[in-house]
Amino acid sequence: LGTIGFSTVARADIAGCPGFESGSASQETVDHFYALRAVDIVRKATMGDRAKLAPLVAPDASFTIWRGDAATSAREEGVAGIIEMAADLKAASFEYVVVRSGPWAEAPGSCAWSTKVIWRTADRAAGVSVIFDFEDGRMTRAMGTEVAIAEGEI
Repeated sequence: LGTIGFSTVARADIAGCPGFESGSASQETVDHFYALRAVDIVRKATMGDRAKLAPLVAPDASFTIWRGDAATSAREEGVAGIIEMAADLKAASFEYVVVRSGPWAEAPGSCAWSTKVIWRTADRAAGVSVIFDFEDGRMTRAMGTEVAIAEGEI
């Protein structure tokens, strides 16, 4: 779910990258960090908290949700766009999955990360799967697809 570019040498330029400051040594740790950041941003957007969103969302960030063959893109970018997208999500709950991985052999090549969060509506069989992109810790894009969700017990 989370992705990052790798370099062939250790990179000092990501030392201050959010999610890496504690010397995070695995994809799992950074996936959790950015999935929870996406959740925090959507919560703040649902409440319309523009002041707290400003440092977390890039001014030119774009937001789109695909519902079948039609896109419901936010008309605005940045903070106004994530507020519009959060209203469109109609999320009642969320879930995300991270891969349990070992330590990285190489340092990340840049302060960029993508993570996926599934937002469920009040109808537990429906939701929106959204991939959030981050650069330098700020959300730069969110692209989602409406999904049907099935679950059960074995």
